[in-house]
Amino acid sequence: MASKKPAPEGPIEVPETISILPLRNSVLFPGSIIPIDVGRKKSVKLVEEAISKERPVIGIVTQRDARTEDPGPTDLYMVGCAARILKVIKLAKDNFSVILQGVSRIRLVDVSNQDPFMTARVQPLPDLPVTDVELDALVMNLKDVAKRVIKLMPELPKEASALVDSVTEPGQLADLITSNLDVQVDEKQDVLETFDLKTRLRKVLQFLSRQHEVLKVREKINSQVQEEMGRNQREYVLRQQLKAIKEELGEDDGDQGDLEHGDGVSLKLEWERRAAEVRSRWALRTEVRLWGLTEWSWPVADLEQELRSGAVHVRLKARVDVARGRPELPACPTCGTPAEMLVRARGSVACVRCAGT
Repeated sequence: MASKKPAPEGPIEVPETISILPLRNSVLFPGSIIPIDVGRKKSVKLVEEAISKERPVIGIVTQRDARTEDPGPTDLYMVGCAARILKVIKLAKDNFSVILQGVSRIRLVDVSNQDPFMTARVQPLPDLPVTDVELDALVMNLKDVAKRVIKLMPELPKEASALVDSVTEPGQLADLITSNLDVQVDEKQDVLETFDLKTRLRKVLQFLSRQHEVLKVREKINSQVQEEMGRNQREYVLRQQLKAIKEELGEDDGDQGDLEHGDGVSLKLEWERRAAEVRSRWALRTEVRLWGLTEWSWPVADLEQELRSGAVHVRLKARVDVARGRPELPACPTCGTPAEMLVRARGSVACVRCAGT
């Protein structure tokens, strides 16, 4: 539950001496809002005391080694961020979730106490206003690359580009982008400790450009994978249809290997060869229909390919009613019975049963 009601907005002053909360595996920047979990004894006591004050401000300083359980002054970086506690939620006994908002860079001047938690005298390090043509150019480049990165990351909200455009202060822009970059903790800390605005913007632009290149390569790889998957699926469908032709011809599966492992050109040639066999064996006249393929349109004389259920049938083209979904079977000229297959027998056309008599 929230420990305090929101305080009225206004300028936030950083006390000369504040409580220091060590932070693991992350860096807090001015203007950023992040949630952290607090569970170490000293940190829990710090939060409990801080929320008893109005508009509590504490110091957030990153640990050099996240594995250190009880860090001292030498285990922390010397530059951190003063933060305002926006909200505290008690998750369990001696376990809190704390929402922090960065206020200003600070430098640790002197650690005055370590029990029951660390306190230190600090020096605020606000960004000084600078007006410079080169700085303006760096800001423009940084915004341009940032928006290109956002386009390559569909998981980001649409408002991200508008947020980048809305930031006018160079230091705030650099801090905002760095806080959301996927870079190492020590690299983020390096940006936090860079006070010269031009140098800071150049570093952030370098990190952002690197991420942009990574995202472009990722997009290219994804496109190649999707293209390969599509090609494999098309070849799989073609192999299944060729298999159906073999079954229609009454062939065994002994030569299936050429269909399973052939490339697109080989499969095409194999299809033409087997289709010619079907035509030469079952052709009643020059116009026959082979049910099996629609996507491929190869110059196989007098054959049309259409995708149906995967089964292959040869019927008189003139008697096929495609619009009804199921072709109308032609009648046997000898017995008049609708026949699934008509063959030429003794110089005349007949169904398989009549041809065998």
